[in-house]
Amino acid sequence: MARIYYVYEHWRPDKRVCFYVGKGHGKRAYKFGRNAHYDNIVIKLKHLKMNVEVRFIAEKLTEKYAFILETERVKFWRVRGIKLANMTDGGEGLSGFKPSVEQRAKMSAAHKGHEVSQETRAKLSAASRKIFFNPEILARRNAAIREARQRPEVRARIVRAACKAWKNPKIRARLLKAARFRRGRKRSLETCQKIAESLCGRALPINTRRKIGRAMKGRTLTMEHRKKIAEGMRVKWADPAYRRCLLEARAKQKE
Repeated sequence: MARIYYVYEHWRPDKRVCFYVGKGHGKRAYKFGRNAHYDNIVIKLKHLKMNVEVRFIAEKLTEKYAFILETERVKFWRVRGIKLANMTDGGEGLSGFKPSVEQRAKMSAAHKGHEVSQETRAKLSAASRKIFFNPEILARRNAAIREARQRPEVRARIVRAACKAWKNPKIRARLLKAARFRRGRKRSLETCQKIAESLCGRALPINTRRKIGRAMKGRTLTMEHRKKIAEGMRVKWADPAYRRCLLEARAKQKE
């Protein structure tokens, strides 16, 4: 079994006491939100300009042992009269939990017919837009996506998912329809400049370059095609920003 779990405690700096015991892995210990009682403590600490203190009890545990240790720590504090924000005695966990068909039906029935007011919809929409269009969050998310796409295992998963999707007739028909719709459409000058700036200085991976080389081998371009390529390159080279980017990229490659 994977030893990726840990047991942690959240402490109140104002009273120097533990108020929550948990088990998790990854960044779970640094996500502050559990239940109403827990949230009230976090809000109170914020008013006092204090942060939740995270203390790790044990790390590199199996899930089974992490559950046992979590239960022991909850009992340890409750025996001493400490009121924890934990709703249970710990150890139950929901890792890998999948609701049954009956449970899914009950949940579906409970939500059917429930109408959300226009005011609530507006509030939810405003909150979502505020988060989604936050420049800092966007930059962080894009950086994380770029970093993830550089990893070989992520690239392999993307390729497998794309191949699987292409085998689906409905998805393939939709993609082909979209491609036909885009065919012949001309991009605006502004869009072309943005694409050029984003691609400028980016070196293609060696595998991609080899694939392009193999695909182009033996192909002969017509004179008309050659003229179009030459004209396109002349237009690009006439743009000072493009020329500067290209020269900077070549200089970096030489280094």
